[in-house]
Amino acid sequence: MTLFQCAGCSESIPSHKVRLHCEICYDYSLCANCAILGVVTPPHAKVHPTTLLRESGYASVQSSPVTARGPQRPLMQAWATLFDMETLEARPSGIDLLSAIFDCVAEKTGIMTPEAYSSLLDLVDCPIEDNIWKDTLQSAKGPNKEKQAIDMLRQYFDAFSIDYDLYDVAIEGDDGEGCENYQAPCLTRRGFIKLWKADCLHNPDRACDEANLILQNYTPAIWKDRGDVPRSVFPQERMSYEDQEAFYAARKKASRQSKLPSPPPRTTARPSLMARTWTDTLAYARPKQIVPDRELWAQSVQAAKDAKEALEIQKARQELEELRERNERDLADLRRANELEYIRAQQEMQMDSIRGLERSKSVLHTIGHDADRDYVLERYYR
Repeated sequence: MTLFQCAGCSESIPSHKVRLHCEICYDYSLCANCAILGVVTPPHAKVHPTTLLRESGYASVQSSPVTARGPQRPLMQAWATLFDMETLEARPSGIDLLSAIFDCVAEKTGIMTPEAYSSLLDLVDCPIEDNIWKDTLQSAKGPNKEKQAIDMLRQYFDAFSIDYDLYDVAIEGDDGEGCENYQAPCLTRRGFIKLWKADCLHNPDRACDEANLILQNYTPAIWKDRGDVPRSVFPQERMSYEDQEAFYAARKKASRQSKLPSPPPRTTARPSLMARTWTDTLAYARPKQIVPDRELWAQSVQAAKDAKEALEIQKARQELEELRERNERDLADLRRANELEYIRAQQEMQMDSIRGLERSKSVLHTIGHDADRDYVLERYYR
């Protein structure tokens, strides 16, 4: 008989040990240690109801359940709101819907290949420019078009922080001959949910039409009795990708600044781990969720805008100061050039005066010499 496997540490859970089982994720179980630590791995969510089993048993036989963690939620027979607009997170109904779509498209393999994701976008009549894989294959030039499409899709996932796993695929070589292994990004369940959640918030009307097209073609068995997805379960207002990023940044900042409330003081010694019930242990270990309000988000967005304007003003002032200093340096250089030119002119005038005096002295000396000679000759002939 097969033992249950822990989704947190991937270890087998002994049949006589405690096991935590999710009522929504049918194959999700945690051992006692991971349950105490509050380990959560996709597609499981903390809001999912869970059952604590005193004995894990085997995969084919389950022990009797005890106190459940959280209220028991009956299976929905009608559509419920898919997103919580206060936190911009998918509700359990939204996670269930997107998980069902992922399982159908990925054929329960746990990953969605680029070809499968591109086919899904074709099914919902997605514009060619939004279908990165198909658009690159059609517009790429050269022998290795598939390699270019893989690189473009991977860059797209990295730009939006979408989770994916890399798997080796055989593609055409760079020389156009033979095949070579290349790692292609395959969407995980978490990445698919994040990607479609952003699209649903960005364009709820289109997301509603796409969901109905998918359900009509893939028809997951668990959704057959609910009919078409109504528009009312999607957000009523559109939210751009930039506003989504600003909200998540504000929430992250609020989470860093906030502190978890300290536990109430104990009048008696704290009981040991074995003395408390498993329900109390799990409740104590479970961290509290910190959700910023929309007012804090709006203040953060306004603060970011004010900071940006202040930086622009400071930059403009620096540019003006640099321009003023440059003008002063140019003016000083011009003044020094004029002074040098004036000094050169004065020196030229002085040299001209000196040369004129020297010429005058030479002429006078010549005239004096001639006069003395005439006087001597006149006295001699007398």
